[in-house]
Amino acid sequence: MPSSSGAYVRTALPARAESVRQAREFVRSLCADSGVQADPDTALLLVSELVSNAIQHARGPVEVSAREVGSTLRVEVRDSSSELPELHDHSVDSVSGRGLQMVERLADRWGAESAGPGLGKTVWFEIGPATPG
Repeated sequence: MPSSSGAYVRTALPARAESVRQAREFVRSLCADSGVQADPDTALLLVSELVSNAIQHARGPVEVSAREVGSTLRVEVRDSSSELPELHDHSVDSVSGRGLQMVERLADRWGAESAGPGLGKTVWFEIGPATPG
């Protein structure tokens, strides 16, 4: 996946729980095949969170795309909901709702962009090379 051409890989997934595993396999394969320098464990965790959120909240098909930009991995998750995600504070007793907080802490950058009313949105993250340690 050459970074200079802006080429990217993508996969379409149905709104099923198994799609989270398929999204992880997609990103794992990309990291292994292309020699991406980003931390693959972080990438797998974050794509799992974004795909889980998309399935839960958008209730429709999901598209996962990824590309290497220099030494940074950018992963995008597109769904059919135009509602942008928001970070919320949760109590220590909450059993869910911390996915975006994890993205906020582990990604170098992340964001969400609407494609327009009724056209869905894309939530993305970028992570740089893994740090030794």
